[in-house]
Amino acid sequence: MNIVKNDVKTCNNTQNKALRYVLGASLPLIIVLGYFFPLFGFFMLVCMFSAIAISFFNGRYWCYWACPRGIFYDEYLNKISLKRKIPAIFKHTAFRVLWIMILMSVLTFRFIQSNGNIYALGKAFIMILTVTTVIGVILGLVYNTRIWCMFCPVGTMSSWFGKGKNPVKIVGNKCVSCNACYKKCPMEINAGEYKEIGFINNGDCIKCGKCIQSCPKKILT
Repeated sequence: MNIVKNDVKTCNNTQNKALRYVLGASLPLIIVLGYFFPLFGFFMLVCMFSAIAISFFNGRYWCYWACPRGIFYDEYLNKISLKRKIPAIFKHTAFRVLWIMILMSVLTFRFIQSNGNIYALGKAFIMILTVTTVIGVILGLVYNTRIWCMFCPVGTMSSWFGKGKNPVKIVGNKCVSCNACYKKCPMEINAGEYKEIGFINNGDCIKCGKCIQSCPKKILT
């Protein structure tokens, strides 16, 4: 019976990995196609609204399991990144608010400039997606591949709306502060810091489960 369960688990993991590679590869494909077919640009709006809507119920779940850009960074950029620790400035609230203001300003300006032309607006979305992705790639080559996710405007809003929603739980009195969870977390969150309250009260948790898998004491659920 255990052998069957392990085989099923291995099969599911393989399928999930394959799906992530496909989703990750869809990002550059959408960007390239968007310059020929501007309506592809509206895919960006779908991702934005989906991420924020889901955050009200499950935190930043979308960011790990469905965001093509985040998955692209995980599965492709991660292979060549230097993976250095992210500087504190990129996590600072003021810096993150600044990027929200920049995004909203650009979107508003482009909307007015398009004058109701959906093709012009779609092309504007593709341009924004291109620029922000390139920023994420450049920074991700040097630092943690998820560095863009630290100040992504949509991710930031999702972290605010989704904080405390369906959190990873921790049996604090059994935590030995080994930092194994911190070393594996793509968002550089140390689960051990939340052992006193019994759950990870950090809105930037993307529900990837890597802390759960890495914990030697198996006290995270």
